[in-house]
Amino acid sequence: MKRKKVLILDDEKQVQAVYSRILSRKFDLDIDLAGTAEDALELASKNDYDLIITDLMLPGVDGMEFAGKVKEMKPRSGILMITAYDTPENREAAFEKGVAAFLGKPVDINTLRNTAASILKN
Repeated sequence: MKRKKVLILDDEKQVQAVYSRILSRKFDLDIDLAGTAEDALELASKNDYDLIITDLMLPGVDGMEFAGKVKEMKPRSGILMITAYDTPENREAAFEKGVAAFLGKPVDINTLRNTAASILKN
């Protein structure tokens, strides 16, 4: 069975490492990391990701704009947005951009794993 591909986009390397470690312990994945939306879009143009995890607040292109661009480019990729700015307005805007799931920070480890598993199943 083909390994699932995941892209983690966060401007904090520590957050990238934590999410990667959490998911790697539960699933057999190929994981790529990006610190900017521009780098993540470059990776997405060359790879078919089953799951893309993105922060909302990023330098330059923010997570919302990134989500819209990546969904146009790769409509089958499931996007999980994780943010400290968990508001009804941000949730609604994210879902309008095609985000599959939206979690507030701090995110619970089991919630992250279960949400990722749900997106990876589809």
